[in-house]
Amino acid sequence: MGMRMRPEAERRLREGFQRRVDEQTNRYAAQLAQAGQLAARFDCGELVGVFSAQAGGDVRPGKGFWRGREPKRQVWLYAFTGGFMLLDSQRAGAPPVRWSQVTEVTPVWRDMYGPGEDETPIVQAYRLRTADNRLHEISRDFRNVQDPYREVGKLLRGLAPGTVGKTMPRFPTIDEIIARYTGRPGGRAGAMPAE
Repeated sequence: MGMRMRPEAERRLREGFQRRVDEQTNRYAAQLAQAGQLAARFDCGELVGVFSAQAGGDVRPGKGFWRGREPKRQVWLYAFTGGFMLLDSQRAGAPPVRWSQVTEVTPVWRDMYGPGEDETPIVQAYRLRTADNRLHEISRDFRNVQDPYREVGKLLRGLAPGTVGKTMPRFPTIDEIIARYTGRPGGRAGAMPAE
């Protein structure tokens, strides 16, 4: 049986967690407001998450030579109960994709190598095919902008599953969004990959 935290200590812990969440939310207030406006404008239901990732920075091939690095840019994914929007300078003005239009979800695998280890395949992204045969690739590098704890939060919840783990706020990950709203989890044998 785990040790129970005193009510006053639990209250302070909860307030500390909420303070960090509020700071994180304020940092991304413009994106959260924009996502809410787009949800209403396109009738996409409720906002369930705003995600951010870096894209670019890769070396681009040219005619017989390498042309240099593609500039890095911020990419956004707004997830709603009715669909999602991928936003960056290359997709400006793209309409939302409805979850109901997704006909297939395929994990995109990549081999990872560690020092002295064999290659280990991991899911890098999800490729969503819609009824009109368009493909939308959603990277697992997207992180929920409201989550101030990210990977550390998952670790803390695992190490302290009692009051600390139950008190710490949770925000959906890309894996959870894909599984919940497409009804088709990725990964081998239909299982979601480990975070």
